[in-house]
Amino acid sequence: MEARTLKHVVGLLKSVDDEGVFVIEPGRVTCGLVDGGNACLIHVAIPAGACDRFAACEFRAGVDIGWLERVLDVTAEMDGVEMRIDDTQMYLEVGQHHASTALVDAGMMKKVPDTIETKQTVAVEMSGRFFAQTIRYLQAVKADTVRIDAKRMEVAFVAVWEDKGLSKYACKGDWLTRWEGDARSAYSVQYLSEIAEHVVDKRVTLQFGVNTPIRIGWWREGCEIEYMLAHKKDDEA
Repeated sequence: MEARTLKHVVGLLKSVDDEGVFVIEPGRVTCGLVDGGNACLIHVAIPAGACDRFAACEFRAGVDIGWLERVLDVTAEMDGVEMRIDDTQMYLEVGQHHASTALVDAGMMKKVPDTIETKQTVAVEMSGRFFAQTIRYLQAVKADTVRIDAKRMEVAFVAVWEDKGLSKYACKGDWLTRWEGDARSAYSVQYLSEIAEHVVDKRVTLQFGVNTPIRIGWWREGCEIEYMLAHKKDDEA
């Protein structure tokens, strides 16, 4: 595949943890990570169709994501990258450049749930560029938390400060694509800022409910990415 696709996926994984378990199946490779504070979870899936060539049998491999990121950082965006994994090593080949590293012990890593059931009553879709700009505005006004209110006809972002009370942030729109009841939840601006810059050239879907985690999903060159962030409780927001 092109290096830029793998860079996007690896950069997201690295923002959560330095190591992860790649689950290799005949039709895809997946990886899920949870941060140390259990505040955010990320799942990525690279299907066979996103690769120029794909051949695999079923197994799990502990991967040094930091090593992957360092090698990809010196690889041109449009270069073709071949990634191979066997029982003991991971290999990256870029033209005449061949790099490898030992796998890490997958049994020592934190177990990541396949899914988390939550009651999400709305889905909101917008451009990644607009979403990233909204988070930058929240950072500019030094908001600690953003409360997202979704009603049948409108979605609003509300900036919250720990010591300045509540102030309506001037960002409203009709981005709803699914509504099964009004939704209202609060999230950390810092965590959202770490994900926002990765989605500027994509369309993103936000799914949440009343005091529930938010799911942020998008596609990149055929790869499916879902990021889940825990909500702030009422006494934290």
